Amino acid sequence: MIQDLATITTRGASGVLFLLAVGCASGLKTPRLGFELPARYNTPDGMTLAPDGNIYLSVPNLGDSTHPAKILRITPDQELEEVITLPVHPELKTVGPMGITCAPDGHLYVADCQVFTDDNRKSRVLRVRMDEGRAIGCDVVVEGLVMANAMHYHEGALYVTESIIDKSAHPLPSGVYRFELSELSGDPVRVGGIGDPHLMATMYTENKEFPFGANGLSFDSEGRLYVCNFGDRQVLRFTLDAAGRVSAQEVFASDSGMESTDGLYITADDRIYVADFLGNAVHQIDIDSGRVNTLARSPVGDGAAGLLDGPSEVCVRGDRMYVSNIDLSFGDIQHDDVHNISVIDLVP
Repeated sequence: MIQDLATITTRGASGVLFLLAVGCASGLKTPRLGFELPARYNTPDGMTLAPDGNIYLSVPNLGDSTHPAKILRITPDQELEEVITLPVHPELKTVGPMGITCAPDGHLYVADCQVFTDDNRKSRVLRVRMDEGRAIGCDVVVEGLVMANAMHYHEGALYVTESIIDKSAHPLPSGVYRFELSELSGDPVRVGGIGDPHLMATMYTENKEFPFGANGLSFDSEGRLYVCNFGDRQVLRFTLDAAGRVSAQEVFASDSGMESTDGLYITADDRIYVADFLGNAVHQIDIDSGRVNTLARSPVGDGAAGLLDGPSEVCVRGDRMYVSNIDLSFGDIQHDDVHNISVIDLVP
C-alpha cells in the first residue's frame, strides 16, 4: 500500500483552506488527496473500473522515464498495487501506456503511445493477459498508430482514439479506430490512417497552438459514442448503427469554460465528466442539453494536498471520483516533484 485516502500532507495546507472557502462560496468541489505517489509513478494517466471493483491505472512515467512504465490498480479497500511492468517497444525501447480498458475476456487492453519518442506510426495496442488478478503476459494486438490515446470496450469491440493521423495537415485529422475483439487473436492488426476500414469516425482540429484531436471516449446507456476533441475544446457525439458504423455526428458540447477536453467518463446513469488538462479542472456535462458545469478547478501549482495538477483522466467508483494528474509540462502546467491521484467526493 502506498498511501490511502486518509493520508493528507501538511505541505500547502493554508492554500487548501483558502480554496475550501472559495469552493464552498462558488459551488465548486475541492479535491482532496487520494494517493501521494512516489517518483517511480510520476505521471499517472488512464484509468478503468473493472467488473471486480478494481480501478486499473496506467503510469507511462513520461516525466521521468528512468522509471519503467507500469500498470497499477486501486483496490476496493483503497490499496495501491503494482500489476505489471510493461515490456518496451523492441525498436524504440520505450513504452507509453495511456488509455486502458477491461474486456469480457478478463484481459486489460492498453494504448501504447509512442509519439513522444517516434511519430512514425510506432504506437500500438497491448493486451495484458490476466489470470485471477495476476498479469501473466503482454501481447501486441494492434500496430501502426501515430498517437494511440484513450481506449474503451463496448459490445464486442475495442475503440481506440488516434489523436493525430497526419501532423502535417490542417485542420488536423484524428479519429477513432474500432476492432472486433475476435480480430485480435492472431498476428497484430496493422492500421493505416484515413481510408483504413477500422477507422470508424474522423474529426478535425483547428487549434494550431494545441494540435491534438480525438482524446477521451466513452458510451452512454443508449449506445451513443462520445469523443473529446482536445485542441478545439469540444465533445462530439456519434450515433452508431447495429454494425458500429456512424449514422449521425454532432458537436455535443463546446467551450463553456473548458480549455481542453482530455479524459472522458460516463457513469451507468449517464453522468458525463471531462478532465480538462489545460484548465486544471473537471467538468460535468448534462446529457440532455450539453450544458457544461465546472465541478472542480485548482490554481496552477504542484498539486500539493490533492489539488488538481494537469488532470488527464477521471474514474468514478461509488460516490468517489478519482482524478489522475499526469502533470506533464504543456501549456501552463509544469512537471514537478509532486505526483498524486486526487479524489472528489460526489455527495456532500
